[in-house]
Amino acid sequence: MTYAGERGEPRPAIVRVTKRDGREVPFDAAKIARAIEQAQHAVGESDARFAAEVAAVVELALQRTAAEREPRRDGEYVPTIEAIQDLVERALIELGRASTAKAYILYRDRRAQVRDVLRVREERSGAAPRVQATHRSSAWSKARVAAALIEEALLPRATAEEVARRVEQRVIELGLPRITSGLVRELVDIELAELGLTNALWRQEALKLPRHDLRRLLAGQGGEPWRDGAPPVLEALDAHVAERLVARYVLDDVLEPAVAELHVAGDLHIESIGRAHLPLWIAGPAALLAPASSAVDAPFDGLDELARWLRSAGAGVVLEDCGAWLAPLARPGRGGALSNWLAAASALCAAHDRELELCGLSVRQAPLGARLVELLADPRRAARVRLYVEPDELEALLADGPEHAEALEAALASGRLVPAFGEGAARLSGSAGPRPTRARPQGWLGCAARIAIHVPRIARRAGPWREDAFFEGLAAVVPHALSAARSIARFQREAAQGAGSAGQPRPQPQAALVLVGLSEALALLGGGDVDPALGARALGLLSEAAARFLRPGDCPLYVSTAGSAEAAARLAWLDAESARLRGLNQGELFPLAAEPREPALSTGIELRAGAAWKPGELEAELLAALPFGAFPPPARATVALERWRRFRARRARSRGADHGLLFPLGIRAHDEPASSERISPAIALDNPTAQPENS
Repeated sequence: MTYAGERGEPRPAIVRVTKRDGREVPFDAAKIARAIEQAQHAVGESDARFAAEVAAVVELALQRTAAEREPRRDGEYVPTIEAIQDLVERALIELGRASTAKAYILYRDRRAQVRDVLRVREERSGAAPRVQATHRSSAWSKARVAAALIEEALLPRATAEEVARRVEQRVIELGLPRITSGLVRELVDIELAELGLTNALWRQEALKLPRHDLRRLLAGQGGEPWRDGAPPVLEALDAHVAERLVARYVLDDVLEPAVAELHVAGDLHIESIGRAHLPLWIAGPAALLAPASSAVDAPFDGLDELARWLRSAGAGVVLEDCGAWLAPLARPGRGGALSNWLAAASALCAAHDRELELCGLSVRQAPLGARLVELLADPRRAARVRLYVEPDELEALLADGPEHAEALEAALASGRLVPAFGEGAARLSGSAGPRPTRARPQGWLGCAARIAIHVPRIARRAGPWREDAFFEGLAAVVPHALSAARSIARFQREAAQGAGSAGQPRPQPQAALVLVGLSEALALLGGGDVDPALGARALGLLSEAAARFLRPGDCPLYVSTAGSAEAAARLAWLDAESARLRGLNQGELFPLAAEPREPALSTGIELRAGAAWKPGELEAELLAALPFGAFPPPARATVALERWRRFRARRARSRGADHGLLFPLGIRAHDEPASSERISPAIALDNPTAQPENS
């Protein structure tokens, strides 16, 4: 096989390579690119396109070498692995990527040390046991322990061999005929700890689930104590165990230590942390599901692709511009096509434990919207599907006929019809967040993470009537939220570049800032009174801080109007548990029960104000400082349509007022505020009512 060179002369293509053991295997430039990406990750970089370009440069250099050298008898030039790796190093250095080249060189050196260690012939001891792993049993090998320490824990060869020798001595002293690979790891951990090799201990520490916890899960117990309802069913056990391990990895390896500590303590909460390797929400034009199908067949032909999208998201998928895409299903003569499609889509969501959101109706598609609302108003249909509508789209539905009012009322009250509002350069694309309005949706958009703030803790530290201290505490938590979003977005990029991710959606990431306990915080600040204007200033401050603290390359952060039941339940449980522990420590005569009944925390923009405010007007006053958002369903029984009309009318009047707030004294954009004292997890757990040291 040949190809034309720069001057038209034929150049041989590289077909095979020679491995170190002499075997010849097919040449694969993608393996070169993956090795370069691994070196990039080691230095905190991520550029798949650059890695592919370097691989192409190396392949071109090999072809030139093949053209210049005398071929073998069969006419083929077969380079060695060492020659290819030398070219990779040279290309990285000449292209100005010295740090990546260094990481690649170190990787080659580690692999060479591993091969050298494994080549050493061991003297078998009759007292050495066999090692039982998950899928096989093998004879004890000190060399394999040393090789694993070099590769996993990044230890020098001499140190790795010394640790392996000490572990072998312990293994022989046990006198067991068979040991598990898990026990071997525990013995390695002991030796690393005794030798003070803490970094190596951290690198090779196993992520595991204790047997006791697994038994409880198998028995239908052992779920998170703050979750209501039944524990995970047996069919979801594998996902539950995997999420626990991913959550542990994210806390230990992905997040900055300070952010991980804040999550554990409950000052912040990262939603669905066990699925942090996936974007929570993915949004894309519905037409991408089946681009080659006819308009009539596209919705049903796209169900297989929708299932792939659902597997690529941690919480759900948003289909944009769905009006024109679904319109053929609602035409006369199609019978129950739209109902059948919704049922199939909802079944897919239930099978994957995900949700589906539709948005992008136009005012010209009011009949389709009316039929969708009619189906969504029935609680027996499409339980995992929601429809987002813009104000003009909702008005078009109302104008289409008074017979739709009852269905609209039911869909709004249940939260399956969600009005979205927005002015300016962005509109809400469902739970995936805002998308610029200057053009039609193109490509994928993703909500990488939802980060909840425990607002009452900030208010307690500020104290009643201390609005300035409260605002300063809010501003101080934003850099931590940005750090969490940045770390999780990077983690998702790295996970998407792994094996098996080809063809999966690669959304443009952003992250949501969610408020938990805003109503309680405002009541603490106001001496029992809830002032929505104060809440509006707080939302405006958070929105401004999220923009001003943003650094180049960061994942954008926006303030979400949606709530998080998961965050509200966990943070309330942590507060109750902390109160119980303080009662035990202080020797109370009647401490709280071992299983505390946590008081419910409000979530999102839910405000528990008095009767002075009419439904809809309260929310409009609170959200006046936000340029876009979703109008949540009512927390209490009310007339949903009337509530929406009041909200829209009041918002139109309130948007003219200035609800912005400059940063409090001492907080500047792009500074890392000295906030560790203000929101220290230790303060939060030991004394939630403590004042900040500098207040």
